[in-house]
Amino acid sequence: MPTVSKAQQQCVNKYIKNNYDDIKLRVKKGQRELIQAYAKNKGESVSALICRLLSNEMGIEIGGVLKTVDNKDNNL
Repeated sequence: MPTVSKAQQQCVNKYIKNNYDDIKLRVKKGQRELIQAYAKNKGESVSALICRLLSNEMGIEIGGVLKTVDNKDNNL
């Protein structure tokens, strides 16, 4: 795994701060591990899983996932 310089990490952090919002999600003790395992089993991060589920529920693009007319998810 390549090493990331401090300057590179600062640039990434600045980009994230300027382009994304954070949402804190609280779940009962032990549920975080269940959610992480479920996401891993689906081949996704927890963030990608939540964005996909919200996209499906709301019918709008959230976090780079677009619900199409035929109800299939297309990762952008």
